[in-house]
Amino acid sequence: MANRQFSTAMVALDLSKLDEKLIRYAKFIGSKMDVKKFYFIHIVPDFSTIKNLDLDFSKKFAPEIPADEAALKKLETEVKNIFGPAPETDYECMVVEGKPYQQLLHWAELKNADLVIVGKKEISEGSGIHAKRVARNLKNASVLFVTPDSREKVEKILVPIDYSENSARALKFAKSIALNESLAKITAGYVVDFPPTGYHLNEEEYHSFNQMLLDTAKTSYSEFLSRYEINEAGTTYKIMENAWHNIAGAISEYADAGDFDLLIIGAKGHTPFEAFMFGSVTEKIVGQKSKTPILVVR
Repeated sequence: MANRQFSTAMVALDLSKLDEKLIRYAKFIGSKMDVKKFYFIHIVPDFSTIKNLDLDFSKKFAPEIPADEAALKKLETEVKNIFGPAPETDYECMVVEGKPYQQLLHWAELKNADLVIVGKKEISEGSGIHAKRVARNLKNASVLFVTPDSREKVEKILVPIDYSENSARALKFAKSIALNESLAKITAGYVVDFPPTGYHLNEEEYHSFNQMLLDTAKTSYSEFLSRYEINEAGTTYKIMENAWHNIAGAISEYADAGDFDLLIIGAKGHTPFEAFMFGSVTEKIVGQKSKTPILVVR
C-alpha cells in the first residue's frame, strides 16, 4: 500500500469558494500520485433548497432547467476551466441528492476510490461533510484534506512517526512522492512528552530524565528504520517537544511554523506512551486549525 500511488480519486465539492482550490490541487496532486480517474462529486441534501447565487439566478431566469442539471452544468464548467478541453487525466462530474456525509462514503466505496479529497475549512459553509468524521469512517480510501492555504507544490513533507507499522507506511509513501517531485525534503517527526518543569524532580534529575527520553527516541528511530527496511537517505529526523502536552497541537504547530507543503499521517498506530489512532491523535490533527494540507494514508 505505501509504495503504490493512487488510481481513483473522489473530490467532494460544495459550490463554495474553496472549490476552485480543490480542483486545482486535485489536478496538481494527481500528477504526483499517478491518479488515473477523478470523480468530482457535489452532494445536495435537498435540490429544492440549493443555496448558491449562480443556481438561484438559473432558477429565476431558466426555471425549465432542473436544479440538479443546473448544478451539474456549473460543476462541469468549473472543472473544465481548470483541467482544460483535452485533460491528461480522465474525470467525471456527479451531482447527487442525500445526506452529504453518508453519500460521500457510499459513492467513494461504489466507485472504488482509493483517495478522497475534501476541503478543510475553519468555518463550515453547510456542506455537511466534517473532516474528523470523514477521517474516522472512510474504511478503504486514504483521505486528503486541502486547506485554503494549500500550495501546489510538495517540496517539504512532514511525517509524524510513532515507530509503528502505520507510520512506516506513511514515511514510505512520502518517499514515493519525493521521487516524483525531484527528491522533496522529508522530515520524520517524533513527539517527546517531557514532564513539567520541577515535577517531582530537581533540576539535575529533570535534565537527566529528558536526555534519557531523547536518547531512547533516537535509538528507537534507528531500530524503526531497520525493522521496516526504510532507507534514511533524504529524510531528516526531528524530535518535537510537546511543550503544551498536546501531541496533535505540537505536530500542527510544527508543520505550520516549518512551512511544510504536506503533512502525511498513517491511519493507525500505537506507542507505549500514547495511542496514535483515529479518535485520538490523528483525528485531533485533522481537527486542528492549520494551513498545512493533510494526507491520511491507509
